[in-house]
Amino acid sequence: MQSEESFEAKCAEVWEQNLGHVVDPADESRMLTQLLGQIRSEERHSARVSKRTMWLSVAAAFAFVLTLGAAVWGWARYSELNSVQDELVIRADKGQKTRVTLPDGSIVNLNSDSELLYLSSFNRLDRNISLSGEAYFEVAKNAELPFVVKAGDVSVKALGTKFNVSAYPEDASVTATLTEGKVMAWAGESSCTLVPGEAFVWNKLSGKFSKDKVASQTHLVPWMENQLYLDNESFDHLAKSISRMYNVELVYDNADVEQLRFTGLVRNSSLVSVLDLICATSTLKYRMDNNIIYFYNK
Repeated sequence: MQSEESFEAKCAEVWEQNLGHVVDPADESRMLTQLLGQIRSEERHSARVSKRTMWLSVAAAFAFVLTLGAAVWGWARYSELNSVQDELVIRADKGQKTRVTLPDGSIVNLNSDSELLYLSSFNRLDRNISLSGEAYFEVAKNAELPFVVKAGDVSVKALGTKFNVSAYPEDASVTATLTEGKVMAWAGESSCTLVPGEAFVWNKLSGKFSKDKVASQTHLVPWMENQLYLDNESFDHLAKSISRMYNVELVYDNADVEQLRFTGLVRNSSLVSVLDLICATSTLKYRMDNNIIYFYNK
């Protein structure tokens, strides 16, 4: 018969192969001690017990400990899932942008007047993110934990890819634009898969979506290059973008101003240069009073 020392070493080896990596070290030590105690009890019961009978006893003991271990692991998992999680918030104020690396290695560029929220269990139980505003995501690959961005009614799921989500509360739509890889976007019962250069656009008012080819394939995410790309945009839309970019308030009360449309590319420039460009291509003039800009017709 094997010596007690070599037998215990064999038990420890079998234990390590079957359960040692599953539970907390303190619980592991306690259950292994219980197992060895039960085995010694079986040895004292009959000195003539055969090796076959002894290993049947060992198997029965292991079955008990495995069941106990599974219960301990399950309870730990349940406790973690149902415990109160800390909320972690990242914010970029108006006129500001920020770049952060998440716990899973993913990189997020947050546009002005935007907020990102995730729980302390991120990258352990899931990789779920909540977004208000606009952000560009460079997602680290992890097939076991899909990366999901929740932006209002819209969700975007990716394993490893690069995409932009624009979801400002005051905007009429939520847009997800893919630049690299593949993502699935959905809202309610509507869903689609995007390839680079495509956008998922969810209309908040109608509750409908469209999958569109981005008008300018060279300017998929212009704000990342400190640019403002306009494709027949209303003055109201332009005013909101300027307000976020430069942390100013734009005031206009003429209905004719709201009907103006703008097309073009505004490169990174001072606020005054942007305002001068708007007036040079329209019937507008402006007056500045600290951080308030008043627009009126010429």
